[in-house]
Amino acid sequence: MMAEKNTDGSDNGCQPTLDNEVEWQAIVHRSFEPEEDVDIVMEIVEAVAAAEGVETTSLGTSLFSVVNITAIRAVFFDQTVLGQQRYCTGQIHFQYRGFRVTISGDGLVTVAEPVCRDRPG
Repeated sequence: MMAEKNTDGSDNGCQPTLDNEVEWQAIVHRSFEPEEDVDIVMEIVEAVAAAEGVETTSLGTSLFSVVNITAIRAVFFDQTVLGQQRYCTGQIHFQYRGFRVTISGDGLVTVAEPVCRDRPG
């Protein structure tokens, strides 16, 4: 049984306390070109809004309150070596509005929802 999302970001009680306590199912993938000037905030917000089926302006909860976007930019997109842009490989995961958001250095934002099992009575 999948968690049902409300427009305020709450769910139906299927939110784990630890990331490793749950199975995640990807529901939205957004690609971007890491070599280009990317607004990673908009990429994330648009992916989460698509996962919720709402407009980006209705999300309410600030992305900046749950993750350090400056650090993500610094790790993945702002590195230079000998004057050449260097792009980091790897992934960063964080939870936002009940979803698990993954950003990959190769240009992918993935939004996943928890797969909830019926709990014994």
